[in-house]
Amino acid sequence: MREFPTENKKWLYTEWADVTEAGGEKTFIAIADLNPQYFSGNVFQVVAKDIYGDPQKLGSGFVFNSSGWFITNYHVIEGAVSADAIFEIEDYLMGDSYTTLKISHAYYSSPEKDIFIGKIDDYKKISSHYQSIPMVRDYEVGDKVYSVGYP
Repeated sequence: MREFPTENKKWLYTEWADVTEAGGEKTFIAIADLNPQYFSGNVFQVVAKDIYGDPQKLGSGFVFNSSGWFITNYHVIEGAVSADAIFEIEDYLMGDSYTTLKISHAYYSSPEKDIFIGKIDDYKKISSHYQSIPMVRDYEVGDKVYSVGYP
C-alpha cells in the first residue's frame, strides 16, 4: 500500500491519481488540497454593523500582511458604521472558540471595483497565525489557482 507524503500544515493529502503514460511504467501522484486551518490567520468573517451595533451584512476578508491590512468587497462594508473581523482562532483570554477584532481603518474603497482595503485593530494578538503567501505574477492558462473565503 502506498503511503502519502509526509503531512504538513499547508496540504491535506486526499487520494492517489494514476498518471501513467501510455505504455509506460505505472506512475502515481498524491493529490492534495489546501488545509483551511493553514489560513486561519489570513481568512476571516466580516460582520458589518449599523449605528446600534446590530449585524447587517456578512462577508469574508483576507489579511495580506502581518500588520493586519486586509481586503474585502466594498458591498460587504457599504453603509456600515462599524465592523468586526472574526477569526477561527481560539481566544483563550475570553474563553471563546474564535477571536473577534475590530476593523479600524479604511485605506481604500471603490464601489465601482467592489473593493475595500482596511486595517484590523490589535491584529498583533493573532499575527503568529499569519501566513505569508507569495503573489505570483507569471501564470499561464490552465495553471491551478485557489480562492479562499469564509466559510
